[in-house]
Amino acid sequence: MRIFKIIFFLTLAINIFSCSTFKTERVELIREPEKPIIDTGIVIRLVDQANTQLELGEFEKGQRIYEDLLTTYKSENGSFETAILTNLAIASLQSGDREKFLSMVERLNLVSSNLNQLSRNTQIVLLLGMEMTDGVRKRDLRIHSQLYQAVNQAIYLK
Repeated sequence: MRIFKIIFFLTLAINIFSCSTFKTERVELIREPEKPIIDTGIVIRLVDQANTQLELGEFEKGQRIYEDLLTTYKSENGSFETAILTNLAIASLQSGDREKFLSMVERLNLVSSNLNQLSRNTQIVLLLGMEMTDGVRKRDLRIHSQLYQAVNQAIYLK
């Protein structure tokens, strides 16, 4: 009878110990932060769908898909966002929306600043954005200088 009690308590202690370690491991698993995993199959399909919409002339639908991709998926170094923003900028340019293009270029500048290498399309979009903003600045400066000259001539004529 005494051996039975010892075996019973020993079994009970082992069960209690194993249950408590299981709970500890479970708590550790719950505490671990979840990182979103990019499912490349879904992303490729969505990018292809957006490109198809753009080719069909449905610029708003294509841009909406790209925006959804930007809000859903994030990369650690910004390379994914850079690629999508490049496509968004090109789509904005194709649709004739200059303001949206320039805002995409601005976002692209921020996101791609940490990258060591940029794709050719991204480089072209950034250069075109610089040309467009510099062109506006040059035009504004030219208008400003013409107004300044006109005012000076009017003052000197009096």
